[in-house]
This record gives sequence, C-alpha cells and structure tokens, in this order.
Amino acid sequence: MINDGSSRRLDLDGLQVFEAIMRERNVTRAAACLSLTQPAVSHALARLRMVYDDPLFIRSAGGVRPTRRAEELWLEVQQPLKQLRRAFAPGTFDPASDDFSVSIAVNDMITQEFITPWCARLQRVAPGLKLILMMRAFGDTEARLMQGTLDFGLGLFSSLPDSLRRQEVWSDRYVCVFRRGNPLADLPWTLETFESARHIRVAPNGDRFNVADVGVRIPGTESQVALLVGHFTCVPSMLQVTDMVALLPRFYVNAVAAQHDLEVRELPYPANPVKYELVWHERAEMSKPLAWVRDDLLRELHLR
Repeated sequence: MINDGSSRRLDLDGLQVFEAIMRERNVTRAAACLSLTQPAVSHALARLRMVYDDPLFIRSAGGVRPTRRAEELWLEVQQPLKQLRRAFAPGTFDPASDDFSVSIAVNDMITQEFITPWCARLQRVAPGLKLILMMRAFGDTEARLMQGTLDFGLGLFSSLPDSLRRQEVWSDRYVCVFRRGNPLADLPWTLETFESARHIRVAPNGDRFNVADVGVRIPGTESQVALLVGHFTCVPSMLQVTDMVALLPRFYVNAVAAQHDLEVRELPYPANPVKYELVWHERAEMSKPLAWVRDDLLRELHLR
C-alpha cells in the first residue's frame, strides 16, 4: 500500500481486485483472471470495504452486483489504473484498455448458445475488442487459419495440418428430433422407421453436408433428404410445421426442444460422440491479444 497523506492508504492491489470484480461481476472469475486464489480476492475486497465503509458488492444470481458507491468508485479509478499500467509496463497488452480485433469462424447454433453470453461479458472486460464472427464452413475454416485471414475456428474438425493447434471444449451426441404430433411418434422407433422419414439436413457451405464426417452414420437415408438449409437455428421452426425429422446435437436440442414442442429420440443405431474444438494457428500463440482471447473463451466454455 502507498500512503497518500490522508487517513486512507492507497491499496493498488485491492483496486485491481475491485476492477476485476467490476468487469467479471463474479468473484471466482475475477480470481481466475488475476491468477489469485478466491480467498486472496475475498481478503482484498474485505480491505476495500473497510476503507470505503461500504459493502461495494452484493450477491446476486450468478455472481455479484455493485453498490452505488462501487459504481462511483469505478468511474474514479478506471482511467488512473490504465495510466499506471502503461507507466509500469509499457508495450504490454491490457484487454481492459487496448483496442484489438479477433475473428472466429463458428456456426449459428454455437453462437446462439455459447458465444452470445460470452459477448455480453466481453463488453465489460474488453471494451476495445472488435469481435468478428463468421459462419463456419467445412474446409474453408482450416484454409483461412493457414492463410492468416482467420484467428480461430470453433466447431467440429477432423484431421488438421501440424501447424494448427486444437483444444477440445466439450463432447456431445446427435439425436433425432421432430414435432409432437408427427405420425412417426406412433410408430415403433426402429431403424426402418427412421429411414422412412424425410430429413432436414444442414449444409453450412452450400454443399450437401455429410454428417458421417463428424462421426454420425446415417445408414440408407441419403435419398430421404427433403430439405437442405444453410443454418442450424432455422431447423426447430421448420420441424414445427412439417412432418420431417432432423439430427441435431443434444446440447442444442436441450435448449430449444421445449420452446418448439419437439420430441427427442436417440438414434436407432450406434453412433460415435462428436468433439467440439477450438482451433488456431501456431502463430496465434505469439500474439498476446489472441492468447488472451483464446484463454478467456476456453474458460467461458468450460464454465458452462
């Protein structure tokens, strides 16, 4: 601490903890960002509460919310903290104050369920970040990562060049979904019933999407594809108004089945799980902004 000549002492470490909690609105995530233990963050917060004679943060759903005094203090300390960082560590990267851009190829389904809540938090922790989201296309994502025109890919990948790095973030299984009231619901759920259905198939890059590429075998159904669409998130609504079926990953079905009144059936044949991965080029590991985005996104995905 530094004595400022008054009855208070300037607690720079405590103010950094305060800043992290203000941005994360969660003590556990703030501790992770600062590479501190949660008790250390709690002790620093307790010191600040004594100094300012205010609780500063109040427990709320999913984390904490600042008091009015904390909001006032936040306005006072943001800019001075940025200036101190620049003075003591010139040339370093600070997501809280630096302007930077990052591009990620990801499909609309993953964007809706995982990237959207992450973006909401990024506005607080990295206000200078310009995030560029583009539709994930099979083959094109890998090529753009190699060319350096894309920073990250998030989704399903098979073999990759040696210069591309990968990190599994979760695994899942595909299930079959159709609307309640579909005549299929009254039939025995067998392979024959499945193969008799008319399918909606997702073709993200305009070509016929072969789910076998991501570990889901569809025996004998190629002639039953009745509708090809370019986006995953339109499929639930289309199932509501047709007697077609679709294969979707369970994580997405869990989020939309009730809203769209869909029935969920396990596949009537053995199917391998699929692995969703974050992929980047090895050159990204030399960039502090890209390394920060990678680690922050991985932390967000693992928390969900």
